[in-house]
Amino acid sequence: MYFGIFDSIIRCNRALPELAQAPPDSSPSQPLNIWFRTPRLLLAATPGIRLQAWLDGTDRVVQGQHGDATLIRVRGLADFLVRPVACSVECQLCPQAPVSSVRHFLLNQVLPRMISVRDPLVIHASAVATEHGALALIGPAGCGKSTLAASFVLSGAATLIADDSILVRLAGSSPCLVGAYTRSRLRPDSFGALGFDAQSIHGDRPAGGKHVLEFAPGQRVPSAPMAIRGLFLLHQAPSDQQSIEVRHLTGTAAVIALIKNSFLLAPSDHDLLRRQFEAATALIRTGCPCYALTYPKRFSDLPHVRDRIRAVLGD
Repeated sequence: MYFGIFDSIIRCNRALPELAQAPPDSSPSQPLNIWFRTPRLLLAATPGIRLQAWLDGTDRVVQGQHGDATLIRVRGLADFLVRPVACSVECQLCPQAPVSSVRHFLLNQVLPRMISVRDPLVIHASAVATEHGALALIGPAGCGKSTLAASFVLSGAATLIADDSILVRLAGSSPCLVGAYTRSRLRPDSFGALGFDAQSIHGDRPAGGKHVLEFAPGQRVPSAPMAIRGLFLLHQAPSDQQSIEVRHLTGTAAVIALIKNSFLLAPSDHDLLRRQFEAATALIRTGCPCYALTYPKRFSDLPHVRDRIRAVLGD
């Protein structure tokens, strides 16, 4: 079976319902091969691979190198053996592991890191398409990206491009982005505050207990990169701050912010870090609008945040 993610094609031996199916001949490039293996008991240690903690600072997710392959292990869930040169990922599930949680980690953590080896600026962001271009809402988990993106969609001012990761590149001298896929994941408090009900939930809850939503069932992510209208780095305001603040980021500050929120398969891959720096620098030199956005995380303020973003962009 073939599926689309970003502007790449995946060939997989299992269904990936989060992604739109694609004809096998829809991309001239080599497909990404994803193979799910029969669940078995994973070894407590893998000979020859030194595993180190990553992601959240705990030892739940560990990673190590084995030749030209990277092993990512999520304890109690699955092993992911990533081979960027061969364009393949082998998924070895733990017994009784929720398949939806395995897919969630594969699509939102493993594949963005794998694709970053080829396209260096794969950024942790939600994105929406407006009549003036694409808006990217950038930042780590829990900063409010998904909620703000969903509020744009519900207001009728935008459509969802991506919920968790985007690929940014230059098309000539123009900064563009393409999203991974269009399902949104919202925490229960955001889900309720935005006015959703149980009929809006799609499938099971993945890891983290978020509700999975599909705003436009069957909608395919545009495979062609969309022009960027603005990049916004989200920051939660201090508890005593009541105002919405937007600060223009330029030069080194903007480049560092983009790199800090980019996916990286191997932290020791200095060549990829160099290419990320070069790509981010080239992007900012085009004059691509980049801002730091700090606002109180109150649901009642979301309309004001959207208005402030539009005002900053002159829309």
